[in-house]
Amino acid sequence: MPTQPSVVITVDEAAQIVKVTAPKFFREAADATVRDRLFLSLLAKKGHMSYNHDGTQFTWTVQVGQDATQTYGSGTEFTFTDEDHFQQLTSDWRGYIIAKKCNEKDQLMNGGAGVGIVNYYEKILPIAKESMRANLHAEMYIDGSASGNDNRLCGLNTFFGTTVGTTVAADLIAKNSQSYAGKTTAVGDLTTNWSTDLTTKPNASIATDWPDGSGDSDYDWNSCLQPNWSSTNWGTGSTTWLDNNEYVLRRTKMWLTKNAGMEGEPDIVIMPGHMMADFKNGQTARYRGIIPHKEAEELGFVGVPEFDGMMLKTEFDCPINTAFMLNMDQMELMCLYGQLWETEGPTWDPKTSAWLFKVKFFGNMRYGVKYQGKIKNFA
Repeated sequence: MPTQPSVVITVDEAAQIVKVTAPKFFREAADATVRDRLFLSLLAKKGHMSYNHDGTQFTWTVQVGQDATQTYGSGTEFTFTDEDHFQQLTSDWRGYIIAKKCNEKDQLMNGGAGVGIVNYYEKILPIAKESMRANLHAEMYIDGSASGNDNRLCGLNTFFGTTVGTTVAADLIAKNSQSYAGKTTAVGDLTTNWSTDLTTKPNASIATDWPDGSGDSDYDWNSCLQPNWSSTNWGTGSTTWLDNNEYVLRRTKMWLTKNAGMEGEPDIVIMPGHMMADFKNGQTARYRGIIPHKEAEELGFVGVPEFDGMMLKTEFDCPINTAFMLNMDQMELMCLYGQLWETEGPTWDPKTSAWLFKVKFFGNMRYGVKYQGKIKNFA
């Protein structure tokens, strides 16, 4: 026989206990989730996790051009222009729900109608927390614009994309061919003015010197950078990540910083374990000690290597053969609720004779696309 509680808890009291304790539980769970991934920890530290948004969608403005500077001479007549140097990007909100129920039979089996509700939700809340946390981490890498993903988070691959056949073995970068927030990520959308002086272009299909060379600031205003780590032109005589990684990482950072200015300075490179192993093996082969990144240690992540001032971190959900060089100041996780997750219930449903409970997230990611890089063996 189950042990009877010294104080009888009614069904309504039990439901109220869950309603009071579940929100507190998930507030703490959200904090733990953020601390569990360096990606999210950096977003939080930099103040780029925001709450209590509203509206049917969200729109932000990006400066893409600059004013023309005119030379001055005696008697010069100036040209007064009225140019619009801004573009607006718009995205929608996405959401996830975990829905659980405790039916009347479960209540009785877990210690009576009142105690059974409390006992049941004590078991399922930790599972719901782990499920929501794992899902949030994984969604950070998905393509929210792909078919069937209309209600999923706009992860990093929402704006990274290239057309098959536009990158060949000699190309140092892939050619962008994605749309994000209603605008193309391809270079040359607003202006085609970019230098063509290099004999071998970084991408033959693009046919300009970009991301080397120079040109108008609106040439690549919404264009991410996608280096091809398996290119034959990194100068190592090899097409492997093991041999090319230092060349690729160093030059990718240079490109991002050069074309976006100091505000384009990336913070972190996220990669899968096999790529990190090759990076570390390469450092060992060159008799170089691996220096831990101080900021990562301050956030509780010990043993995170530093390279050219950037953190290098493995993440479980990062796709194979792919590394992301990211500027955390140029992205934001935006939430409709006042916290990362919200709970609802338990609420009694007479149709199913069960108590219903939900864990909910509504929000989306916003990116400054120009400041982000994806490194992959594109050809």
